[in-house]
Amino acid sequence: MPKRSINLFNDNDENDNYKITELFTQDEIMDCPEVADFIIDSHHTNFIIKLEDRICSLVDFLGRYNSAPNFLPEHQELGLEFVDLIYKHINKEYDFELLDLNPKLAEPLFLENNVDNKKKPLVINKITIKTQNKKFDWGTKTYK
Repeated sequence: MPKRSINLFNDNDENDNYKITELFTQDEIMDCPEVADFIIDSHHTNFIIKLEDRICSLVDFLGRYNSAPNFLPEHQELGLEFVDLIYKHINKEYDFELLDLNPKLAEPLFLENNVDNKKKPLVINKITIKTQNKKFDWGTKTYK
């Protein structure tokens, strides 16, 4: 006799299959301040981790081999200033897949979406019908 197993308690939630990036556009994600702050901060930290040392070493290299007054040893923080300057002027492409990996970070999007759905006003155009107090006489076909 074949063994059969019935999975009564292993029902997959349908919401687990959806990705946040499929449910919301990038503009909707960036309109929510809590989620936008997280995405911007993660982009900035990735930029710092990957490029800060390279930019600072490049500035130090240029300072050692060029005897310009701006690259003197008293301007040691010049590399960090270049890092900030470069970050301000780069084209920022944010990684929205972080929300797919951590759906709990996107909870403010769902809360904001529910609040917006409740606040939509229902506009009904009213039609007013004026009734006349006069009676219609069918014999003369006039109002009296």
